[in-house]
Amino acid sequence: MSSGVSKLDRWGLAVFAAVVVFPFLGSFGLLEPDEGRFAQIGREMAANGNFLVPHLNGIEQFYKPPLVYWLNAVFYKLMGVSEWTARLPSALAFFGVIWLTGWMGWRLVGRKVGWSAALILASMVEPYALGRQITLDMTLTFWITAALACLVQVAAGTGGRKFGYLFFVCLGVGAGDAGGRVGGDGHGHPIAGAEGVVGGAGEARGGKAVLEGGRGEESGKRLEGAGAVASGGRGPGKK
Repeated sequence: MSSGVSKLDRWGLAVFAAVVVFPFLGSFGLLEPDEGRFAQIGREMAANGNFLVPHLNGIEQFYKPPLVYWLNAVFYKLMGVSEWTARLPSALAFFGVIWLTGWMGWRLVGRKVGWSAALILASMVEPYALGRQITLDMTLTFWITAALACLVQVAAGTGGRKFGYLFFVCLGVGAGDAGGRVGGDGHGHPIAGAEGVVGGAGEARGGKAVLEGGRGEESGKRLEGAGAVASGGRGPGKK
């Protein structure tokens, strides 16, 4: 296996990834329904201090795992509520995916392949779009990529056992982040059944109507107000 890269390469890739990921991150409003929902749940978590039970408009939400909500809540407390802050967890994850992809290319083949892999990934439309939205997709991708990077380090013979253990940690965090809902229906994931039971409990409490856009006029108003609250702190009916 080859490395053949300098500190300049590593820092250069970090600067390149930052230039791709962070500019204009908050220049457009939240996309409904997903971004409004995720942003509002994180905002309520930051406001009420309850990091154990996520809420959307006061209704308990168990449809998704709480990792992204936790990150949103922490960033809200540190940096204030805005579209930029709401999307920061996904942006940081995309930054990490670009950098780790380049690093694995360097480690496995060489400098040219590492840079090429990073450039190709950064130019792809779907990863770029997901890195600028509040969803679980890019954070899940980051943890899977980090797990693969640990395997590369172990295969290189320079990581020792710690990277072997770290591989399982990354997979565990990634599985918790995905929560068995890859693709939105829970198929293809080993813990999909358990997540479905928990998600069903949340839906039975009335969360499903709010999450999916609402059945009835009031539910629709709640979801429409989520984006406004996340971006400006104003809920439906407030002026």
